Amino acid sequence: MEISLAKMAPCFLSLDIKVEKEKVEETLKKALAQLSKRVEVPGFRKGKAPTALVRRYIGDERLKEEAGRILAEETLRKAIEGKDIKLYTTPNVEIEKLEEGEEAIIKATFYTQPEVVLPPYESIEVGYREIKVREEDVMERLKMLRYRFAQSEPVKRKIVKRGDLVDISLKVYVDGQPYGEEKGDSIIVGDEELVPPIDVYLEGMKLGEEKEIEVHYPPDFNNPELANRDAVLRVKVEGIRKRVLPKLDDEFARQASEFNTLKELKESIRRELEKEARKAEEEQLEREILSRLISLSQVEFPEPMLEEETRERFRLFIASLEKQGYNLDRYLSEKNITLEQVQMALEREAKDILVRRLILQEIGRREGLGVKEEEVEERLEELAKANNVPKETMRRVFEETGRMERLIGDIYLGKVLEFLKKSVKIRKEEEL
Repeated sequence: MEISLAKMAPCFLSLDIKVEKEKVEETLKKALAQLSKRVEVPGFRKGKAPTALVRRYIGDERLKEEAGRILAEETLRKAIEGKDIKLYTTPNVEIEKLEEGEEAIIKATFYTQPEVVLPPYESIEVGYREIKVREEDVMERLKMLRYRFAQSEPVKRKIVKRGDLVDISLKVYVDGQPYGEEKGDSIIVGDEELVPPIDVYLEGMKLGEEKEIEVHYPPDFNNPELANRDAVLRVKVEGIRKRVLPKLDDEFARQASEFNTLKELKESIRRELEKEARKAEEEQLEREILSRLISLSQVEFPEPMLEEETRERFRLFIASLEKQGYNLDRYLSEKNITLEQVQMALEREAKDILVRRLILQEIGRREGLGVKEEEVEERLEELAKANNVPKETMRRVFEETGRMERLIGDIYLGKVLEFLKKSVKIRKEEEL
């Protein structure tokens, strides 16, 4: 028997088998014996019909098919024996030639499990930038807090200026037709987060003045009926006020927080900012470790695995669109892209996810890392407290929504990253 094993593509092997005629005869007899036990011939109980009658009943093609399957299985075992090859899919067997009294030629193709070659962890060197919390950062956070507790009072002037709090009445027209009812609103002129940014048109308007403003709502606008559409807004200035910020003192600290003094409030803000900075540093470090690992590792995976991950990305993409009130056709039309472009982007995303996941899984496997039941319980307890619900309620939510596996995966990922942070060389770079 001659066996030739060749790699056709990443994790895709081809097995060419040439079988001597004596082995063919032996295998044909074995195949007929096995089929005789399974085939029901009319007038006989299963497995009781004479062998010659069974052969006439099933025909030569079915007999050859069974013999080819047996030969492929036997030779496949011999071909991969001692080669550390693990199958990902069932081999696809093609019988090119199988006749009695002649040599047989059989071809089998199959995908193998992913292959990951990792660098020595201790050879990896990564750096991260330390994030320092400065006094101006604390004051900026205090400023935001003061704005939350700001009061307002009317101004004597009749013209809107930047920084004013303007009371308006607003009516929306789409394609020349009214959309919804007229409504009142209050807008800060200079608010950079306003969508659409109509505040820029208010600056310079007079009290009581009315103006029509042409706007375009962005594709991700929170109202799907207006998203990515042109509209005309009829705006009238009903009032002009100014914001009065509270004095920055101990009284403000008591009003805005549980602290009695401004000093205590500032110390609390600093601790919170430092906590955020440490978290940002950790995330920065993890990204750098993963980036270095990916660049130094060799990862191959079977095509069906990528196809499966791409389908999952597409499913999540469609679910996200539906949650926003979109359908696929509308999304493609508004973005002026094709379905093929979306699929290509999702395939690239799926490939990145697969590479990262396979590397981390291989590290976890080599180091014997795993997730214990008590670790899952601890995470559920944390999430339950954060959401102010009983732990069993949180567990039920994760189980019923199919998110428990993802939760376990997140815990596992965290353990692998913690292991890596202790294994690689880390240098602290200049401050941000």
